[in-house]
Amino acid sequence: MPIIVKDYTWRQTNEIVVVQVPLKGVPYRKADVFTFENYIKVHYAPFLFEVFLYAQIKNSESKCVLTKNEAVFNLYKQTHAIWETLEANLTKTEKQNLRQQIIFKHQEKVKEEKENKEVQKSEIKRAAVREQMALDSEEREYIKKIKDNELKRATKEIEEWKISKAEQITSIPKIVEIDDCSAASENSLEEVMKIKNEERSGPKKENHVIKCSQQKKVKEKHDIFIDKILTKNNEPECVPLPREMGRINISFTPRQFPTPSRESYRAEEEEWLKNQAEARRACGFVAADLKPEEQNPIWLKDKGDSFFQMGNYLGAISAYSHAIKIGSTLPAIYSNRAAAHLAIGNYYKAHEDSSRALELLTPCVSLNAKSRARCFVRRATALCHLGAPENALKDLEKAQALAPETSLIEDIERVRIMIDKLSTGKEG
Repeated sequence: MPIIVKDYTWRQTNEIVVVQVPLKGVPYRKADVFTFENYIKVHYAPFLFEVFLYAQIKNSESKCVLTKNEAVFNLYKQTHAIWETLEANLTKTEKQNLRQQIIFKHQEKVKEEKENKEVQKSEIKRAAVREQMALDSEEREYIKKIKDNELKRATKEIEEWKISKAEQITSIPKIVEIDDCSAASENSLEEVMKIKNEERSGPKKENHVIKCSQQKKVKEKHDIFIDKILTKNNEPECVPLPREMGRINISFTPRQFPTPSRESYRAEEEEWLKNQAEARRACGFVAADLKPEEQNPIWLKDKGDSFFQMGNYLGAISAYSHAIKIGSTLPAIYSNRAAAHLAIGNYYKAHEDSSRALELLTPCVSLNAKSRARCFVRRATALCHLGAPENALKDLEKAQALAPETSLIEDIERVRIMIDKLSTGKEG
C-alpha cells in the first residue's frame, strides 16, 4: 500500500492554482506525474499524492515542474473564480468511479491524438509524393524540350548540308566533247587545205591541242568528283567488332534450408535455427565454439566417445556428424554414430551408418574383422526393430563367423524364433 501524502500546500488566484507537493527525499526522476481536467496525481514510491479538484482546469495550459525537493503544479482554471477548497468532497466509491472515467477518457484522448498524428503524417507524405511527382514531371518536360530542340537543330543542319552539296554539284560547268580534234574532213580538198594551213601556222595547232587537252582534264576532274560522292554515299558504315567474351564471378548467400528464401517465413526459420542452436548447446556440443586445433576428426571421435560413455547420445551424434562434415572417412566414426542412433531409437540412421562403415572397411582382412563384426551386429539390431529379421539373421551369422569368441548364439536363436513366429502368423 502506498503512503498517502497530505502535507502539501496550495494557493490560488482568480485564474491560477499553485500546488506544492514535497518529494520527501525521493529523486524527481522517479516521480510519475498525471494530470486531467479535474484530477492531478504524483506517484513516487512509496508515496502517492492524489487530488480530485474542486473545479475544472485547462489541462493543455497547465504544467508541473519537478525540482529537487518538491513538485509544483501550476493549474489554470477554466472559470475565473475563487475555489472554496482544493479537493472536491467525494466518497470513496465516487472517487473510484471518477478515477475509472478519467482513465477511460485519457485513453480515448491519447488514441484520438495518435490517430490525428497518423492522419497528419499521411497527409504530409502524400503532399511530398505529389510534390516529387510534379518535380519529376517538370524534369521530364525539360529533358523532352532539350531533345526536341537538339533534334530540330540537327535536322536543320542536315538539310542545309544537303542544299550546299546540291549547289556545289550544279555549279560545275558541263563538258562538251569536241570531235573535230579527232575527226577528219570528208572532202579531200579540205584535207589538203588543212594540211597546208597546218604547215603555215604551227602555233595555232599547238593552241588547239592544248585547248582540247585542258577540256579533257576538266571532264576527268568532274567525273572523279562525281565518283567520290557516289562512293561516299555507298560506303558501308563501320560496325565495331563484338566484345570479347568475359566471365563474371558471383557468390550466393549461404542458406541452411533447401527451399528458396521467403520474407514471410524468415521469422519462423530464424526461430527454428535458434532452437536448434539451443538444443546443440544443451547437449554439450556446438561446432561454432570449437577452436581451430579442435577441428580434427580424431579429436572429434574421442569427444563423441566420451559423450557416449556419459549417456549424452545427442552430443555424441553431433560430434561424429561434425567429423564427417569436415571430410572424415574413418569407419569407426560411422560405426560409433550407428551405436548412438540405436541408443536413441533412430533405427533408420543406425542402418545407414552401419552399412556405410562396412563399405569403408575394405579390403576385408583379419585386422578389421572385429570392427566389421560390430557393424554387422549393430545393423542386425536396427533391422530387427525395423521388421526385417531375415536380413538381421544373415548379419548376425556373418558377425559370428568373423568373431567366434563373441557369444551371439543366443541372439541368433532369438531372431530365428522371431522369424518362426512371423511365418506362422502369416500362414494362420
